[in-house]
Amino acid sequence: MLRRVVQRYREATRAFGPSRSGSIVLIWALAMLVVIGAAGGAVDYGRAVNTRGLIANELDAAALAGARYLSTAKDVDEAKALIKDTFAQTAAVKLAGIAEVEDVVPVIDSINGVITATAQAYVPTAFVQLLGIRTIPVSVVAEVRFGSKYVEVALVLDITGSMMRDMDTLRTAAQSVVDELIPEGTSEKNSKVRISLVPYSQGVNLGQYAHKVTDGNAGTQNCVTEREGGEKYTDATYNYADKDSDFFGAARTVAPRHRRWNRSPPSATS
Repeated sequence: MLRRVVQRYREATRAFGPSRSGSIVLIWALAMLVVIGAAGGAVDYGRAVNTRGLIANELDAAALAGARYLSTAKDVDEAKALIKDTFAQTAAVKLAGIAEVEDVVPVIDSINGVITATAQAYVPTAFVQLLGIRTIPVSVVAEVRFGSKYVEVALVLDITGSMMRDMDTLRTAAQSVVDELIPEGTSEKNSKVRISLVPYSQGVNLGQYAHKVTDGNAGTQNCVTEREGGEKYTDATYNYADKDSDFFGAARTVAPRHRRWNRSPPSATS
């Protein structure tokens, strides 16, 4: 009995060896693994490319914010912190759940006026993780330029009688220019911008500054006029100490009321 069973087993195995029926199923199964892996890899790679574009946009915006700051200021450490904070704020919203971004690394070349910011991110996969690939690394570099030179601006303001009804508008516009070029909180030491205020009139009320520049000779109206005497048309340095100086015509003319600043004017040198 046992001999017959063994004999039948041998005959069955001999017939199975050379048989080719059903082999296409095995080939198709193996091929499908490759096809599905390739298609899934394409999807995951496409997501990584799109994510890289999003990161590049946010990194560009952060670098531009740093460049704008350094166009009027000199604090490199503050600029680096601004770049990192700007990117972190936008990335927290637009990249949440899409990619894991490592710390942004900004490098600032103050001599040539160049900011280079790099960011490394990892995009989680949906298909190729079956092959053991859980994330796709993405690297982004942004480079922008900024003005590395100092800026000197002269505001020439018409404060003659024809501007009597527009002084508030003029004052607001002048203050807006100062605020734009020298943002609030910028120290004099850190600023690259110097602003001079040139009144287009015979005299101007400088308020609390009048007595300082005239060594106390401005009078009660705080009015200062153009140079007088032999230095009237020169660029000689102002003499603040000499009470007999002819650099200021403080006592000769009284500034009309409508020409006054209700508060301190924009700093002549900020």
